[in-house]
Parts: sequence; structure tokens; C-alpha cells
Amino acid sequence: MSTNMASSSVSDTAASSSSSAAASNDDVEKMVRLCLGGEIVQVPQSLAASEDVFRAVMTKETFDSLSADAKTYLKRFLPSSDASEQSEEKILRGAFTNDKNFYFGNALGKVHSKIRAGWFNPERPSDQVQLRDNARVLYDHYIRRYYISLLKKLLISRRVSSFLH
Repeated sequence: MSTNMASSSVSDTAASSSSSAAASNDDVEKMVRLCLGGEIVQVPQSLAASEDVFRAVMTKETFDSLSADAKTYLKRFLPSSDASEQSEEKILRGAFTNDKNFYFGNALGKVHSKIRAGWFNPERPSDQVQLRDNARVLYDHYIRRYYISLLKKLLISRRVSSFLH
């Protein structure tokens, strides 16, 4: 009887640990891979799916909490300014604004819509290379057809001129 109790307590413990593991797996946020600046970065799916969550994370306060080296690195991607502190602050306020119509659209809104559209998908560069190669092949075919038709016109004009003389 004590063996049955011991085995049932072990099975209860295993069941509770497996259910807690399943619950913790459900709690783990799915990650999305993005290619940002040539680096593959994993971000939570909720950040990529919801613009409200994206805007809550991407704020000026978040930028201000970064290290000086990280800020300097990120400032390379901002428009160039006259290097005064006031102009940098103005650019940063503009970059993190919530105004939807800020100079032909909001920068954060554009970035989020590009994330949702798959612009930063790690497989996308290979697609772009393939499209570029396809465009090159189409251009080569166009040039070949042009020179073939030009050669035909030249041959026809030579035959006509040889008959006239």
C-alpha cells in the first residue's frame, strides 16, 4: 500500500510539473526574426503585431535610458544636423512623435508597417537579389531583341541598296 502511495505521489508531482511546464511554455512569448542593419534580431511577436505596443516601447524615454555608446550608434541613422544639442533634440522629438501626419507620415508608423509587411524578414534580401537578377535578365533580353531587329533592318537596307545599284 505504501508503494502505491509513493507511486501516486510521484505521478502527481510529475503531472503538476508537466502542467506547470506547459503553462510556462504558453507564457513564453513567440519571437519574430528581423534583419535590422544586417543583424538578425529576435523581437516579441506582440511588438511586431501591435502598433500600440510598438509605440509604447519605442519612446524617447527608452532612447534616453540607453548607454552613451548605444545612443551614438543610433544617432548615425538620424538625419544630419548642425551638431547642436537643440537640433538633435528637435530631431529626436520628431522621430518619436505620435503625430500621424508628421512630415508626410510618422517615422515609427512607417517602420511598424514595414515590419508587418515583411520588409525586415531575414529571407527578404535573397528575394531582392533574385528580383534584381531577374530584372537584369529581362534587360539583357530587351537589348538582344533590339540589336536583332537593328541587324535585320541593316541587312534589309543593304539588300535593297545592292539591288538599286
